[in-house]
Amino acid sequence: MLKKITVNKIMSWGPCYDKEYIQDIFKKHGKKFYTPLEIAKSGEKIDDILWILLRPEIISEMDLHELACKFAERALKRERKKGREPHIDSWNAIKVKRKWLKGKATDEELSAAESAAWYAAESAARSAAWSAARSAAWYAARSAAWYAARSAESERKYQLKKVIKVLEKLEVNNES
Repeated sequence: MLKKITVNKIMSWGPCYDKEYIQDIFKKHGKKFYTPLEIAKSGEKIDDILWILLRPEIISEMDLHELACKFAERALKRERKKGREPHIDSWNAIKVKRKWLKGKATDEELSAAESAAWYAAESAARSAAWSAARSAAWYAARSAAWYAARSAESERKYQLKKVIKVLEKLEVNNES
């Protein structure tokens, strides 16, 4: 795994920012390079930190897949808490992905589970769009946007916390 992250490395990943913006971040902190854990704890914008760290050069493919399962599971639990029971295929896709990670499900089984989950999500989105069209659209959109922004912010903080745990585990394993 990549231990030193430089401006040039970040630029090679094709960020939407220009090189000067990235260089300014390094200069602001007096850095020529960052370790992944230093970036995670840098205090920069969480979306930018996650964009840099959630890649196989930094975190193993297996750990990235497990993080994706945790994030998806958390999203489904939030939906359930709001009184909207997620489709069983969404839960099943996570279950099959975890089996796949352990070598107990085939690529074909994983693909079928993911397809079923996508179909269920698309169907739910169409149903939700139809319901929203019948309600007071202005009020619903305004309050939904506010709640979504708050939820997204807390979700990104949660995701960063989980990424930091993975990075700390990787750092400990590298020192052993």
